[in-house]
Amino acid sequence: MFDKKIHLLAIAVQDRKKNAAKVNAVLSEYGDDILSRTGMPHTEHDVSLISVFIKAKENRMTKLKQKLQQIPDIRIESLTV
Repeated sequence: MFDKKIHLLAIAVQDRKKNAAKVNAVLSEYGDDILSRTGMPHTEHDVSLISVFIKAKENRMTKLKQKLQQIPDIRIESLTV
């Protein structure tokens, strides 16, 4: 069995101007684990949508999600393959 799994994070960032730098700082901490990252600003609704594919151990993913959830106005959904 593999220690690392592929995870997909879908992140919705409300109040993009206030929170984008915080989200980027957290994701940068996990840059070595990130396989792919795509962002799309939806300026009409002041929200950014980010999809991130990550190869990491489950405990590392838990820590990443906890850090992101500390940022106000963030919604996260995840899928593990």
